Amino acid sequence: MPNYGVMEEGHTLRLRVGAPVPEAALPALVEDKGIKGRVAKSKPVKASHESFFSRVFKAKSCVVCGEPIGFFSSTHTNCGVTAARVAEIISEQIGRYLEQGDASHIGKKSINALAVQGNLSDTEVKSAVQQGFECAVRNILSQRVLSREDEGRLSQLIADWNFEKSELCRGWPRIIQSLVIRDLLEGKFPEHSKTLNSPVSLGQTESCVWVFSGVDIYERKICRSYEGHHAGLSVRIAKGIYFRDGVYRGHPVEHVSADRLGRGDLVLTTKNAFFLIEGQTKKLSLKKIVSVNPHSDGITFQCGGKRAPQYSVRRLDPWFAYNVIVNLSCLG
Repeated sequence: MPNYGVMEEGHTLRLRVGAPVPEAALPALVEDKGIKGRVAKSKPVKASHESFFSRVFKAKSCVVCGEPIGFFSSTHTNCGVTAARVAEIISEQIGRYLEQGDASHIGKKSINALAVQGNLSDTEVKSAVQQGFECAVRNILSQRVLSREDEGRLSQLIADWNFEKSELCRGWPRIIQSLVIRDLLEGKFPEHSKTLNSPVSLGQTESCVWVFSGVDIYERKICRSYEGHHAGLSVRIAKGIYFRDGVYRGHPVEHVSADRLGRGDLVLTTKNAFFLIEGQTKKLSLKKIVSVNPHSDGITFQCGGKRAPQYSVRRLDPWFAYNVIVNLSCLG
């Protein structure tokens, strides 16, 4: 077989049967008209395009472990159970620490170590801590007011996790309320109330303690009337004129009427209770309140005097309102 010479950079390349063709010689061989047809021209490789369905049903990754998972799932069953259990353990540890001062909670580091086991994200960890926090506050306040030790642990946890007041919307107001009641039980003016701006004019030695906004106020009055009947005969004297001979017997009957005064604010101070309704102010001295009764969605209190009105206030926290009014009365 004759040899074909290919010139490249002044050198001649000799090709042998069965020997691989040098890559540098291939373009020259293809362009050489003399050997056209002996060397097959390479076809360009088309870029593979992923079909629509292959993209849609492409396997996803588990949000917990990162391993592949089916299209219609986001987590493996075992991964989901593990993550939920770890989050529950975190909430339980937070609760035990806040309620009992359990030493098993040693800070943010131990919680993060648990989170690694369940592959929890930072958001999920903080949510579990928040849930444990709110549960602990609810359990503590159902049994007692916050002690100094309770307050210290709560403050430390809030600082460790950089919680904002808006993130503790359920637990934070109850904490402040408990601190107010604790100060009243200790016979002193609540520290938190010093920052309140009173919507009413107060006396020189009077301070605002709490403002309940958007409450419904009702006034119950006892009205007395007499009911009875006449006993005797009616005698006709002339046309259209009768004379009745007999006795009138009557007895007093008391009626209770409940009038809705409107929706407004209840302002409690160290000496008085104020109703602010549609621009009008009604003042009641705490010393005149003789009884306070809580109910499902508010309180009812009775002022002294035979015909003194009874007031019902709805749409407020009955536990807190009852304790504040009773302790303010004792404090005064």
